[in-house]
Amino acid sequence: MNKLAITINLALLFFISSCSKNPTTLSDARQLIKEKKYKHAIVVLDNIINNQPEFDSAYLERAYALMMDGDYRNALIDYSHVMKDYNLQILAWRGRAAMYYYSGDNLKAIEEFTNLIKLDNNDFRSYCGRGIVRINVQLSASDVNSVTYMNAINFDYEGAMKDFNKAIEINPIYVEAYLKRADLYTRINNNDKALEDYNLAVQLEPGSFDAHFYRAIFYKNTDNHSKAMADFNKAIELDPQNPFAYANRGYLKIDMKNDKAGADKDFKKARELGLDIPDNEKVYNDRLFENKSTINPLEIFK
Repeated sequence: MNKLAITINLALLFFISSCSKNPTTLSDARQLIKEKKYKHAIVVLDNIINNQPEFDSAYLERAYALMMDGDYRNALIDYSHVMKDYNLQILAWRGRAAMYYYSGDNLKAIEEFTNLIKLDNNDFRSYCGRGIVRINVQLSASDVNSVTYMNAINFDYEGAMKDFNKAIEINPIYVEAYLKRADLYTRINNNDKALEDYNLAVQLEPGSFDAHFYRAIFYKNTDNHSKAMADFNKAIELDPQNPFAYANRGYLKIDMKNDKAGADKDFKKARELGLDIPDNEKVYNDRLFENKSTINPLEIFK
């Protein structure tokens, strides 16, 4: 092969390589969504839909990206479009329910999840989703003052508990339901039951960032600092790009041994990963992130 041919072939390979780095496919868009680059994913999906206007899976992914980016109006349009595809109806309906939840319309979200459950009484994700929403629904004064709610729980505790229990009954290895039920137990100060569920979640999925992170938060809030540190360390090992784990571990380092130098390293890392933490002594007093949830309910519903 002469030098000119080699040069042309190398140039062609470089061109192909360069083009392959430009995201243009549905799988590219999904990867961007996974990386939380929603605006970039929307651009890719716009191009796909413009070229293939009947590609309903692209509408479904764009609806999710739009919702995550806060554009609920256009997300609803895309979800409504996908509802016409029988094979994608359930996913679209679940996404639309999540969208209502995320936009603050809890009653509408419950209605959507209830409709999904009517379609499939074994839809454990929809039971879990409805339970999550019910925690955010404020009860009336008469409900709160009733015998059932004598402890002044001002959300639908019984409804949420029934939904989480049903999700676990249908799918006993569904980790998200255990984590949300554990959170529900902590809200009513039933720490023994909460810890049982956190431990079950870790046993079922030892590689789950969420299971270790949530249990670490529980241990921290119940003053079991050494176990909290072990779980934060494991959570960071599983997902070294999650800023909440670093921030919370930083606070724990201060609580355990007043290790401000170690805490500062964790706070610095959390800032590098996009978490807004005050860069001064105020951070040592505020504990801004000790109860932050990293489970994205939309991931449960998607």
